[in-house]
Amino acid sequence: MSIVTASTDILLTMPAERVVFLREHSSKMYSVNAYMLSKLIMLCVTHAVSLGPLMIFPACYFLELKSNPLILFLLMWTAGIAAAGVALIVSSSCNDTKAAILAWNPFFSIQILFTGLAIPISQIPASIRWLQYVCPLKYVISAACLEEFHFVKVAVDKCGEKCPFADPGALQRFNLLELQDVGFESMFFYTSFLLCFGVLTYLTATLNLWHRSHDGL
Repeated sequence: MSIVTASTDILLTMPAERVVFLREHSSKMYSVNAYMLSKLIMLCVTHAVSLGPLMIFPACYFLELKSNPLILFLLMWTAGIAAAGVALIVSSSCNDTKAAILAWNPFFSIQILFTGLAIPISQIPASIRWLQYVCPLKYVISAACLEEFHFVKVAVDKCGEKCPFADPGALQRFNLLELQDVGFESMFFYTSFLLCFGVLTYLTATLNLWHRSHDGL
């Protein structure tokens, strides 16, 4: 959900703003870096306000989740910002909103396919399974699972080989998470990827907009 909410505003407004930006940039009113930095700051603030009080914190309270609300909020917020970076690349390359949304749809469809929610990752053909490693939604769901079910690893380690008899429920949860290719030792990797993905997409979007502003596209 954070990916959709953070990207929708970019996709709906950026193509129209790009025309104004190109005109004002050609008049040397401001630089590409200043424009993209202002977009990033506004996106970070508005996404945090809409995501935390309206979605994450109420969900943790009413659903009685075991996750730390602040950690869950930071994960969802980072994933939304990373996805918005892709939306910036797409929308800065399109002349109208309809074209931007159509170009965004394949990226979003791939996110859903490789999260493991529709079908287990193990059932996806090995020839295209590598695509999961460039899907931010896959990483944020895996990291959220680790945060929510951290007690499962503790329970399995505690009972050891006797787990099938001592705590079969914990073993079943552990096996389900492994089936979705969720590594209990990979939280640092998941969060690092989300941060790096976000930085890379924003740099790419900035370079794309700079190129188009100089070519007058």
